[in-house]
Amino acid sequence: MGSKAVKAGSARRGAGSPNGSRPLSAASERKASLAKLLSHPVRVQILAAAHRRAISPSEFAKEHGLSTSGVAEHFRKLADYGAIKLVRLEPVRGSVRHMYVGVKHGIITARDWQELPESVQGDIAAAGLQDFLGVAAHAIETGSFTARGDFVLTWDEAELDEIAWKTLTKMLGLVWAKVPSLEEETAMRKTRKGGSTMKAIVGLAAFEAPAPAE
Repeated sequence: MGSKAVKAGSARRGAGSPNGSRPLSAASERKASLAKLLSHPVRVQILAAAHRRAISPSEFAKEHGLSTSGVAEHFRKLADYGAIKLVRLEPVRGSVRHMYVGVKHGIITARDWQELPESVQGDIAAAGLQDFLGVAAHAIETGSFTARGDFVLTWDEAELDEIAWKTLTKMLGLVWAKVPSLEEETAMRKTRKGGSTMKAIVGLAAFEAPAPAE
């Protein structure tokens, strides 16, 4: 939720190709590339890690018991697509560590989501939830979660029909769409008046409840 699409650049198959296939539209081409990109669970895990902090291929490989060369290739594919970006180089014992972070607005839209295989959807959803829970757990451990008296944590189960459900998701979408403008307003006030800022974790969720266990 709340993620945006990034541009993909992949070669089109022309109408005059040997197999006579029709050229892909730009949108179809991007979706096909996105599905291929996220078809590997390691790349989904890398995305989750890169949204938490700056991380290098060697660090990720060590943490997950994987080969550095294989992980580096996954990092390269994600970076080429625009899902992660190189933010700095760190000298380490005669070598250079390439540090990457996830792009600010994530990678997919709800429309893209419908085009992805169910197996990939599950991996992405799980990685996103693990990412959020990891940040929340760290905030609880450090005390920042409840540091402010006006912090928000609430959830409930509601009985909704299709119209109410669509209203709910639209409302949540409007809230999420407001976040970037709040950041811009903060930056403008800081430029004019100075003052400190804080990092806020914002999470929204709405999904169909699973059937009760029998």
